[in-house]
Amino acid sequence: MKRMSVLIGLVALGAVGCGGGSSNNVGKYVGIWTYSSGTETTTCPDFDPSTDTEQLTGSLNISAGSSADLVTSDNSACVLKFDLDKNGVAQVLPGQSCASAIAFGDGTTGTLTLSPQTWMLSMSSPTVLSSSGSGTASVQTGGAIYPCMFSVTSVLSKQ
Repeated sequence: MKRMSVLIGLVALGAVGCGGGSSNNVGKYVGIWTYSSGTETTTCPDFDPSTDTEQLTGSLNISAGSSADLVTSDNSACVLKFDLDKNGVAQVLPGQSCASAIAFGDGTTGTLTLSPQTWMLSMSSPTVLSSSGSGTASVQTGGAIYPCMFSVTSVLSKQ
């Protein structure tokens, strides 16, 4: 079993926007958001330990898009698309995945691919954003692919 000690960098929520019909709320999300709290948990049964939880740090940039309402990006290579629902909550668009490089405690590297089933961004005030999501994942390393699950929960503040 491979030991995962560096998590699988946060999936940059990415969204490209214009599609959800709630474009009047897009501007509220646009900007740079800093993580106030939050974790990403990845569970891979073939790893030891099988569950790794990391604190989320840094920032998330959200901009308006052209093929969806919002586009988000952070320091990973992952970009996901979100549309706003009728209540102004951003929901990840189905069928997406993204991959980013990861490092393990033994010095080897691999690729983490995330495929969210759910992910939403909602605002509790003009400067506070909540993010939560989950889905399937896979880790590719040493010629093998390992099935995993992931979940993310965080609160961000607008800069």
